[in-house]
Amino acid sequence: MTVAAALVHLRRLGYTFRVCDGRLQVRRPTPEPPETAEALAVLRAHPDEAADLLAWPEGCVESEARFGHPVARLYPFLRFGQPGEPVRTPHGHGRLLQVLDGEAVVDVDGERVLRVPAAEVRPARDAGRVSA
Repeated sequence: MTVAAALVHLRRLGYTFRVCDGRLQVRRPTPEPPETAEALAVLRAHPDEAADLLAWPEGCVESEARFGHPVARLYPFLRFGQPGEPVRTPHGHGRLLQVLDGEAVVDVDGERVLRVPAAEVRPARDAGRVSA
């Protein structure tokens, strides 16, 4: 199970997450569902990755869990036949145009189209580090 899949699974069971002072905090539902051991073990083993994923919109995390690849978290930012949602890269803010294997094509500031490593593309808005 991936970290994204663990977060999606636990959210569906009523768990909530947040990052406070750099630490992942988990609020468990009452009563606690029995089918959570594997997902919780994944989060315990990879708390930094889980905290990073919480900065992304929930739909992006669900996309990564569904397709099983980290670049899939960018898919919800794509728009068919038009520039995608705003994103930020080390080269500036722009609009996502395409997602390739490990790369993203971004129209940066409406002035230049760049290929950048997909891992360097983030949501333009800070989604916060709180997930309900």
